[in-house]
Amino acid sequence: MERPNEIRPKQYTHIDYEGLLIYAMKNRRSIEESLKELDIDIARSTVGRNLKKLKNESKGTNQVIEFYRDLYVPNMQTMPEWLKAMIEKLPDKDVIIKDKFEDLHQILLQMKQVVDESGGNISEAARRINEGSTSLGNIKNITPQGLRKDMLRLQQIEKAIAKKDEIETERE
Repeated sequence: MERPNEIRPKQYTHIDYEGLLIYAMKNRRSIEESLKELDIDIARSTVGRNLKKLKNESKGTNQVIEFYRDLYVPNMQTMPEWLKAMIEKLPDKDVIIKDKFEDLHQILLQMKQVVDESGGNISEAARRINEGSTSLGNIKNITPQGLRKDMLRLQQIEKAIAKKDEIETERE
């Protein structure tokens, strides 16, 4: 992989956003600084969208988000001791909960299986996927061209995973 941004997941399901807020608060950082430190390549607006979604799912009662918004942000510059003590009591959580390509890789592997079952015929595989009669469930409007691109994307991801595994093996 030549450039680190060559492959991007379509969704950011590998990040625990509460963990990100806790990390930012415990390290006295902004979200942007925390993303940079953790080498997470997503926009601040994406984090905001996901935090809003998380808050809505918890019916507006997510204590970590409320704590961050109501106490940490207004007092970030001049942090009172009582707030520092409260932050230190927050539980440590992993920010990155799985490899960022794990979900995408699984979906693409399922698509490849449909292509293989269709004898390598991309058009037939796209038709079967659009019917919803595959293990992928109800995916609609996938074109043969889009499926072909997804198969190329699978190759790129597998190369990136192999390179990552190779680097981890060398470190050990």
